[in-house]
Amino acid sequence: MMLQAIAGEDRISELPDDVLVSILEKLGNTRQAVATSVLSRRWLHLPWWIRRPFLSIFQFLPRSARAGGEDGFKNLQQRDLDRAIPPFVRAAMAFLASPTATHCLALRFLLTDEEDDELVYAVRHLLLAAGAAADAGGGGARCSSVQLDVRATADTTEAQMRDGARRRLLLTGLVARPRGLLITKLRLERLWLTAADVAAVLGACARLVHLTLHGCRAGRGEGAALAIDGAPELRELVVRGCGYRRVELRRAPKLVRLTLESWSSTTTTAPLRLAAAPCLREISLVNSCTRRSSQRFRLSELLASATNLDCLSLNFRNEEVQKHSCQYGGSEVKQRQILFPEKRNMFWIDFNFQHYHLAQLEICGFEANDKYMIFTRLIMEQAKNLKVVILSDEKTCDECDFQDDGTSSTGSSYPKNKEEKRLIQKQLTEGISSPVRVLVL
Repeated sequence: MMLQAIAGEDRISELPDDVLVSILEKLGNTRQAVATSVLSRRWLHLPWWIRRPFLSIFQFLPRSARAGGEDGFKNLQQRDLDRAIPPFVRAAMAFLASPTATHCLALRFLLTDEEDDELVYAVRHLLLAAGAAADAGGGGARCSSVQLDVRATADTTEAQMRDGARRRLLLTGLVARPRGLLITKLRLERLWLTAADVAAVLGACARLVHLTLHGCRAGRGEGAALAIDGAPELRELVVRGCGYRRVELRRAPKLVRLTLESWSSTTTTAPLRLAAAPCLREISLVNSCTRRSSQRFRLSELLASATNLDCLSLNFRNEEVQKHSCQYGGSEVKQRQILFPEKRNMFWIDFNFQHYHLAQLEICGFEANDKYMIFTRLIMEQAKNLKVVILSDEKTCDECDFQDDGTSSTGSSYPKNKEEKRLIQKQLTEGISSPVRVLVL
């Protein structure tokens, strides 16, 4: 009986190689997958079949330096980073030299305050090696693309701008051609980047498909406009918590999805300007409760050029949404999400609202009072092709974990039981000619 138990103990190793490789890929930590596989002859060769290896410099740091996670650098010492660089580079080179094809090599690393950033030069070498591996592979390239996640230590004070400028030069030099030609996904966090720097990165990374800017700054004060001009393959752009006054899509012929979160502007100019983005179908605008200085702007002005829009998501928590003029015209918006702010005296109703493509309306933070009911009924009456209305309670803020604690003077009047929810459904659908399904979550 004991021998049978031992024999059947490792049944997972009896699975085919492709299944086991899929399991290793789902770990999300390629270094851990390699370390685990060396313990078994059956698994020893499997990590080199991973088509999308992901290596982070943080995985090679000592445990004490990883205590704060990849978003915290309180315990990070330069000597720890220096020791992590050689094994990080060796691991990446091992995948590039593997006889099996590496579809995409993903690297995450950190820019520090050191004058001579050894890690940046190491990554430069890796990018050149990846290009050589691609050339060696011919039509079936051994490495067809590279993804970079570049982070800097907390860099928010003007006293650190000099270091920020140095990092900026390191970054633009890092992705300069031919090194940038394999980069298809790029995430930059806590870097000082002017519009010219972003333009240089886009120019060097001609195959870039996905770009994320998180917590980046352009300089002192409110910052400048971020212009996306000449990104031939860019399909997704995420700008989150950055100091740019506005994002301008001047020339983004293949851009499909845009996310703009947490901007701060002292003017009534819209935070987004669309000039040439003919394929843009999804826009998400999120201004969190931590950004109270933003001024109101006309949503209709922002969407005037988004003629192919399918999905619009709005979250203006703790910001006023007044005289909401939504004259979309010919825009084919199929889904719209509205998150209402905390309780204020607001006037949202626009009786000129007309739309013939809106199919789904979601209202987060709904309350059973006159202003919400009138607004929802108005949309249901004016949106001729509306199919579904989804009502939900308060949402937390992803940016700062804010959540309504019930201390508002008016309190929450969201329906609390099935009977109240059925009553809301009846009041909203009564007298509506078109069949609209109302879901009260």
